[in-house]
Amino acid sequence: MATDKTSSKTKTALATVRNIAPATTALDAARANLAAVRDYLLSEFSEREEVVEMLLTAAVGGEHMVMVGVPGTGKSAIARAFAECIGGSYYEYLFTAFSVPEEFVGPFSLKALDNDEYRRVLDGRFCDADVVFADEIFKSNSASLNTLLPILNERIVHNGGKPTKVPLRVCVAASNEMPQ
Repeated sequence: MATDKTSSKTKTALATVRNIAPATTALDAARANLAAVRDYLLSEFSEREEVVEMLLTAAVGGEHMVMVGVPGTGKSAIARAFAECIGGSYYEYLFTAFSVPEEFVGPFSLKALDNDEYRRVLDGRFCDADVVFADEIFKSNSASLNTLLPILNERIVHNGGKPTKVPLRVCVAASNEMPQ
């Protein structure tokens, strides 16, 4: 009898999916959009095909990427152009050994502190962007890296004691040199 219920639920689910749109239509549209973004980025950064492919792979897979290269090779420009292509918000931050989370995540809300709440103002920073360029990531300190962990891995920031989702699609971390 349990098999009949499962079978009925499966049939209902399949019927619903089939009524939405043919899979090929959605896949074809996604493929065309991806190709258009790729073509644009390659037209702007013709000598950086491998980096463009890595960025698109990371974005489609919901992951992040790290680029290591000498200054002036277009690391931030590629991330900025990608954000523009997808119509996403962009944020970039230069990490140092003295960076503090208040600088890139957001300061604590003074109004909230008046009410005994420990909450940050997230607007316009790392947790408010679709695409983030984290420059000189290997020079950041442990406090910064520990703050970034849930943002990058789980797409959440702990704010006011509650996990808050962030819109981050891809973080492009970069450095001019490998870590020591």
